[in-house]
Amino acid sequence: MDYLSKNFPDLDCFWVNRNSMEIYSLRSIWLHLRASKVFIVNGKTDILIWLVGHAEIHNLWHGIPMRKIRLDDDMQHGLNKWFIALSDWLTPAFHYVNSEYERNIIKSAFFRQKAILETGSPRTDIILHQKAANIAETSTTPTDIKKVLYAPTWRPYDSPSPLMSVDDCEYINKVCQKNNLILYIRAHFLENISIESQARFPLIQICDNDNDVNTELDQYDILISDYSSIIFDYSLLDRPIFLYTPDIDLYSEKVGFYLDYKDFVEGNNYTNWKTLMKALSSLTNKKLLENNLVLSSKFKKLGHTFTDARNMKRIADFAIKGKL
Repeated sequence: MDYLSKNFPDLDCFWVNRNSMEIYSLRSIWLHLRASKVFIVNGKTDILIWLVGHAEIHNLWHGIPMRKIRLDDDMQHGLNKWFIALSDWLTPAFHYVNSEYERNIIKSAFFRQKAILETGSPRTDIILHQKAANIAETSTTPTDIKKVLYAPTWRPYDSPSPLMSVDDCEYINKVCQKNNLILYIRAHFLENISIESQARFPLIQICDNDNDVNTELDQYDILISDYSSIIFDYSLLDRPIFLYTPDIDLYSEKVGFYLDYKDFVEGNNYTNWKTLMKALSSLTNKKLLENNLVLSSKFKKLGHTFTDARNMKRIADFAIKGKL
């Protein structure tokens, strides 16, 4: 939206926050009724969809999925799938994707689309701009302390949390202390997180989920995740990625993947914290580092056609000017 306001001053651009009661205000209703183009990120629940039937809907989506979503998700009940399909039929959207891999997912998971355009996503522009801006700063202020981000995805079923127990925390904190690491945990927004007696583990910190993760990814030297779309986004930074997947078989059975996960990661995943932290503390091992960077490169190649930080321009060229 900032890009549109800056580069198309004749446009009247407005943000609407679905999580605020202000969305039901008279001003918000008036803006919905007047809108000629609507941009959504999480889905049509971002807006009052019943007020914008006249407008073009442009779906930026919020991540490159590994797990099956929407109509492909077997955990969606039949009636719910009918509502999803009906919504897609009544209000089809222009979809913007990062790669051929994501194009095929959108084509399958949405019942009807106006068009699927391979432009890249605005959020990856943010990540690449942050990367470029911080290169000079980090090169002039080196530090021996490595910041590790742990960002697991949500489990849409009852299961033990992938987050660590107190015993795990004790072990992780010791490894971090020995290897100059700080572990930052960013749970999925649908999952509440707290660590018992956190004061005992100063090298394990909980992130504020209110902050935009895209503006912060470049702060971290290493990513730990599982099946989250954040893996695709972090791969743009060309840094090590570790996969912690204690429930890989259950997740595959209950949710399912768009790719053959085990085959794709080629055994570069861990099912308990001790083996993961042992590997993390061995990053000076050249072969291990190369394997992790190769894994990062595979996700980057699969997920991103464009890495030029011009995705928003391509989207605006089509959405506003009608051309790519």
